[in-house]
Amino acid sequence: MFVIFIAAETINFTISFLKANLTMFLSCVFQLNLTYFSICLLNILFEVIAFILYEKITIITLKTLILFYLWTNLI
Repeated sequence: MFVIFIAAETINFTISFLKANLTMFLSCVFQLNLTYFSICLLNILFEVIAFILYEKITIITLKTLILFYLWTNLI
């Protein structure tokens, strides 16, 4: 049950992350200030890096939980 909760939370986080970054990117595109545009794109880059790290940690956690669940049920 806990594994399903983490998977659902990850999917929810992914969807909200994509919506937020799409909104941020569109606001960057419609700005005429080049400095703001470059800072905005740099911010999106850092968000993507943080998201990738979050996903890797979540996948490692899910694998560990699944292996622990299988190990405890086999004993």
